[in-house]
Amino acid sequence: MWTNVDTINTKQLIILDDQYSLSPSYSCSHPTKTSTIVTTQLQLLHIKMSATESSSIFTLSHNSNLQDILAANSKWASQMNNVQPTLFPDHNAKGQSPHTLFIGCSDSRYNENCLGVLPGEVFTWKNVANICHSEDLTLKATLEFAIICLKVNKVIICGHTDCGGIKTCLTNQREALPNANCSHLYKYLDDIDTMYHEESQNLVHLKTQREKSHYLSHCNVKRQFNRIIENPTVQTAVQNGEVQVYGLLYNVEDGLLQTVSTYSKAIPK
Repeated sequence: MWTNVDTINTKQLIILDDQYSLSPSYSCSHPTKTSTIVTTQLQLLHIKMSATESSSIFTLSHNSNLQDILAANSKWASQMNNVQPTLFPDHNAKGQSPHTLFIGCSDSRYNENCLGVLPGEVFTWKNVANICHSEDLTLKATLEFAIICLKVNKVIICGHTDCGGIKTCLTNQREALPNANCSHLYKYLDDIDTMYHEESQNLVHLKTQREKSHYLSHCNVKRQFNRIIENPTVQTAVQNGEVQVYGLLYNVEDGLLQTVSTYSKAIPK
């Protein structure tokens, strides 16, 4: 089933449930010719979409529909059952007991899978630019649930290189957000913009935007890490020797993690 038909000139063409028809407003004295035109357009669209999707390494795309999503899920579940046949029935179906809380950016290029884990190992919270305001209710609730209820013994705050939120502030594009109907995003990125201006003197020594962005990503991990270790739930767990906190930076260019900060009952580094 196709629903995206922007590339078709005949706008009256409606494609639903694998059928096509012409809207009542479309008048033509040659129905056979019209049918041929429509069929040709469908074939061209199918060829174009197939070529685009076949050249991609990704499972789904902007052209994917619900059936594609469900089919991809079915394939994934089948593959997972082949590799780990006990994962779903004997482990996931009986509850979760994650060892790690992973806090990261909502960026599509990384998640807890960069740790090489299976479903059920990591409890996850992601947001734009992995910002952790000390008084944020979601942050406090997530830390309490993960540490007190789920008994995780590791908390990871993981930023990444080439962060869109950081680059928006670095390139002074944040000011344009309200005019682009992104007033909430403008306000949300205030913390990143503040960090950017606080680090301005250190940025002048870096030559390229890539270097500056990388530096700010590193700084952002430290910034959010320092807030997390000040959280009362985290401090109590750390002092009791129950939790360790790691600040990590994921590199989107090679998939590797870099240690930024650590905090445990030993002396913080």
